[in-house]
Amino acid sequence: MKAPTAPTDGVAKRRGTILVVDDDDAVLETIVNIVESGGYAAVPARDGAAALALLSEERPDLILCDRTMPVMSGFELLETIRAERPDLDAMPFVFLTALRDDRDVESTALLRPTAYLTKPVRVRYLLETIDALLGIVQRRHDVDGVEIDSATDDADEVELATVTADTA
Repeated sequence: MKAPTAPTDGVAKRRGTILVVDDDDAVLETIVNIVESGGYAAVPARDGAAALALLSEERPDLILCDRTMPVMSGFELLETIRAERPDLDAMPFVFLTALRDDRDVESTALLRPTAYLTKPVRVRYLLETIDALLGIVQRRHDVDGVEIDSATDDADEVELATVTADTA
């Protein structure tokens, strides 16, 4: 897999950085290329443990993560982040997985992933989801010294947390 490179026109810096976590090299490379084509910088990791190590050095704007991987699954990664890294609690965490069963989606609910998308996913839908989630984060940061109404904020997250990709 070639090392990802951020666009040189400054778009990635403006749009944000996405930590992409998947154990399948071909899928990882494809997702990295999609994320970069959307104007984001991508940081790849091949499993949850590698992602956790990267999070001690970098602070991406969003995590896009497979559910089932060796060493540390996406579920275990999110569980560890929720338990040990409260500083990352507001960072959007998106599962991108082939697991489509409603029971699997429900099993992750207690960990509060921001979204749950299923593979295969349409490129446009994936990028629109990332854009929307980072827009929510940006709105939180744009309010200078004013508290955001938690009911409105929670409504945005609940709506996005229940999204699954239609792959027809």
